[in-house]
Amino acid sequence: MLSVSSATTESLFELLKIKLREYDMNFENCIGFSSDGAASMVGSKNSVWTRIKDVAPNCTQMKCVCHSLALCIQHAFEKLPSSLGFLISEIPLWFSNSNLRREEYKSLFETLNPHSETECRYQAPLPFQKASKTRWLVKGKVMLNILVNWEELKAYFAASENTGQTNTKYKARLLKEMLYDKINYLYFVFATPIIRDFEAVNAMFQATKTDPYKLSNELEMLRKTLCNRIYNYDGTEKVTEEIDFGAKFKQEILRHLNDFKVRQHAVEEENKVLDMKKRCRMFIVEAIYQLRFRLCDATEVFKNLALLNPATVLSQITKGSFSDLPMLHLAQNNLDEIEQQYRKINLTDWRMENVFENNEIPEDTVKFWFGIYHHQNFKELATYALNCLVTPASNAVVERLFSLVTSVKTKPRNRMQLDLLDAIIRIRAHLLENSICCKDLCITPRMLNNFKSEILYSYGSTTSGASTSKQSLEEQEDLAMFL
Repeated sequence: MLSVSSATTESLFELLKIKLREYDMNFENCIGFSSDGAASMVGSKNSVWTRIKDVAPNCTQMKCVCHSLALCIQHAFEKLPSSLGFLISEIPLWFSNSNLRREEYKSLFETLNPHSETECRYQAPLPFQKASKTRWLVKGKVMLNILVNWEELKAYFAASENTGQTNTKYKARLLKEMLYDKINYLYFVFATPIIRDFEAVNAMFQATKTDPYKLSNELEMLRKTLCNRIYNYDGTEKVTEEIDFGAKFKQEILRHLNDFKVRQHAVEEENKVLDMKKRCRMFIVEAIYQLRFRLCDATEVFKNLALLNPATVLSQITKGSFSDLPMLHLAQNNLDEIEQQYRKINLTDWRMENVFENNEIPEDTVKFWFGIYHHQNFKELATYALNCLVTPASNAVVERLFSLVTSVKTKPRNRMQLDLLDAIIRIRAHLLENSICCKDLCITPRMLNNFKSEILYSYGSTTSGASTSKQSLEEQEDLAMFL
């Protein structure tokens, strides 16, 4: 963690350059750059990105796929009525700060769904989880929780309208009227599965270790499933009646219109349903557009990285051309040799080469190339492939560190210095990464004796006034044990 006194392009670039030199690295060898969307970081005229691009022309800009997927669904959701956003935010908010309201709802839910009669309904999630702009995997869950509790929520807010306090009766009545509006329910039925599909792909990209082949396939599948909803196989757009809005959505519409056949205003309700379908179509179209606009570069990167998958590399049919492989500038020093090795790799019987465990070819791309690396005749090709696979799937791990920082350096602890903050973040990140709980730490007597003001907060470095004596080395060993 670096202390920043100025956020200008020049100061940030110089600070990064100095820090890289401490690790014997330089920007000339940079193969990828990822950051937030601030102008000083990624602006097209004068930014950290443009300066890196000047010294490393082959560097690739990797925008956060998780953030981009969240923005895709956010922009698509804006095509639907604002009442949906109101329900998503206000229903969990109604219960968030009142244990009494939560208990009242649980009691109503259990009354309407006796455990002995409806086991599945009794296990349904309750609508208490709150939506958040900074949590990418929560909107679909919130919508699902509201959807499965729709009838119970209608009953609850109908009761709250009459029994609640004066200052809450209006909001209870407003929520009740929205829940009794069948059109809002139909919107939830339509949008929830699509949003959850986006969040499922988002969750894959948040994983620390994920095969690029799987990521590429998931992105392509997400785009194709959306396109198949509104386009024919020849690329022409389907008429509204033929668009695939979902089977349950279609069933609920038929049930809703059948209810109106025996009432007045049936034509008016059919017009409402038609307008709803048009807005649902706009939702899908916007989602497809946002995927192309925001994830075009990332899709191409993972598509190229997928060519390194063992199932593709060893295939006589689907193996790609060498010129299509990613980041060929990493192979410039011995390009001809690596190309020849690539030509021969699928002509070798790898089950007989004793480079894999039990002589079974692994499906995981990284494990496959680690095995190939131990074969003397393909070491250069494996080195190139492993360098390409350094490319991270997303910025999720960095975003988690941001969350750790805000949870550690709070307003009551705003005077915490950088060394202590850095040490706490290192410890927490290590525990989270390795699924270790702090209660499992075994404290030694020497660690307790060294727990004093001169303790080293950063492994491998010394704070002001500390020396490289035997005592400080022991302190470093204690800290290493802790980390």
